[in-house]
Amino acid sequence: MAFVAAGLPASISDLLGDDVLTFLRRADRHSLGAVPLDEVAQAIREPLEETGRSIGDDDCRTAAEATNGYPFLIQLVGYRIWRQNPAAAVVSTGDVTVGVAELIAAGLTNKEIANRLVLSPRTAQGHVEHILTAHRSQRG
Repeated sequence: MAFVAAGLPASISDLLGDDVLTFLRRADRHSLGAVPLDEVAQAIREPLEETGRSIGDDDCRTAAEATNGYPFLIQLVGYRIWRQNPAAAVVSTGDVTVGVAELIAAGLTNKEIANRLVLSPRTAQGHVEHILTAHRSQRG
């Protein structure tokens, strides 16, 4: 039998610790590492192109860099960018900038971000700094 699950480590840990699902504790567990940025860019670009939209190379690279290769952030950044102007044929630099900035606009501290994403505060701080650097370079 195979069971595949993806999610934040805390959610998966809760599932694996459930008293009813003890068979999962004996399962082989595989954790995802960082996704190479060229693959992240492809993951951001392909869904846009499949719906007739496009994104420039620089904007796609900025979006990919904002994820720092963290699998959950790939989906989140892509979603935030997509929803900025879903009717537009081209995803603009502004769409990317605003989409990425929304990730930190909630006013969460690095520690709160770390808790939500199940990261160390230092790693969360690195992600925030990376997003802010990407945002500043776009405003340039």
